[in-house]
Amino acid sequence: MPTLPKLNIKLINNVNQIVLFCLLLSFMTSRSAANYFSGILAIWCLFLCAKKIDQWSFANLFQKYGKINIFWISWLSFMLLGYVANKKLGSVQINEIIEHRWILLVYIFALFFRKTTFSQLFIKATSISILLIYICDWVLYFTKKDWVFMDSNTNRMSGFFPNPNDLGHSNMVICLALLGIAIFSIYIKKEKYTFVTALALISIGSTYLTFTRMAWAGAAIGGFIILTGILKRKVIPILIAFALAITIFFAFDLVHFRERIMFSLNPTKTYDSQRLVLWDINFKIFKEHPVLGVGYYENVRDLSLYYKKYGVPDSQFKAHAHNQYINYLSGTGLVGLTFYLAIWVWFLIQNISALKSSLYAEQKWLLWTCLGIQVGFLVGGLAECNFEMPLARFLLLIIWAIILNASIKTKQLYKLTL
Repeated sequence: MPTLPKLNIKLINNVNQIVLFCLLLSFMTSRSAANYFSGILAIWCLFLCAKKIDQWSFANLFQKYGKINIFWISWLSFMLLGYVANKKLGSVQINEIIEHRWILLVYIFALFFRKTTFSQLFIKATSISILLIYICDWVLYFTKKDWVFMDSNTNRMSGFFPNPNDLGHSNMVICLALLGIAIFSIYIKKEKYTFVTALALISIGSTYLTFTRMAWAGAAIGGFIILTGILKRKVIPILIAFALAITIFFAFDLVHFRERIMFSLNPTKTYDSQRLVLWDINFKIFKEHPVLGVGYYENVRDLSLYYKKYGVPDSQFKAHAHNQYINYLSGTGLVGLTFYLAIWVWFLIQNISALKSSLYAEQKWLLWTCLGIQVGFLVGGLAECNFEMPLARFLLLIIWAIILNASIKTKQLYKLTL
């Protein structure tokens, strides 16, 4: 009768890399696959903690990271209290709370990265696979016309996803990560050319072709932070070249750049007017329920009732608030939004604190990249509920896990140079 191989450090490390490889690729292709592989990773890590193999333990999993634990618990508690206060607590609402089990992944990812050593084979296989996925995205973009602007005939890249916004906001995180790696390889390691440099440029192009404006803005601001933090004064020529490119793209409306910018500048005359209506309705919901909100996601489920109450045509687009902060404001009230922002502030403070105390170039590069991604993500939430997008949020959780490790001053170095 065949027996299972005995667990040892090498076998565990190999399994870790295989599971992470599948998970990273699923982030770019399928939400259901991402849920599946994140579940496998979580179960595998919890199993190792239960077996207490090589310092895998629940004590190491739930380290004393500080106030972040209190913020998570308070956020969910007030979310639950909001349902109770509005007399809407039922199986659907309880499931909404349970769906926040992704919080556990932050801790799992943190321990996972502390205990996993990434081989060159893993890095090369992941890079090549990401390139192949991008090639497929571009082929699909030029062969299908499923997504066009409501006010023009411009096609938007959506890749394997049903909506280009999903690709835009998740790809924003990936392209900033690749940008950080490319800058590190060229300017810190003094490599003239790297495969990841080309990969970063392709990723930036893919993000652009989704025509997701807040993903553009997030990538631009996040990229500025990463470049400035790593390169210091050397960034000036790059910024001048970027400004010149923006000017040319706008002046000649290259690849519909000016068209998209003008949509933002004239929202009442484009389909953005529907977003303005959503913002207005959600602000009105907040005024009716300022403290705890109407209930998490109840602002979306009850939207037709509020349309009728405030005389909005039923033909008006029905969705979340298309602004992460307004969405939490109406759904969870001022209290819920405060704790949501407190979580962000905690991670940003830990990120900056780790930057000040880091001694090695590898650490500084990684932490500047994490900081740029976080700020970019926050910018993206100004006109989209990107935190509600599972794939974009999964990628953010990896960044937060890295910062958790930095917050306990781990000596682990993440050598991701290609």
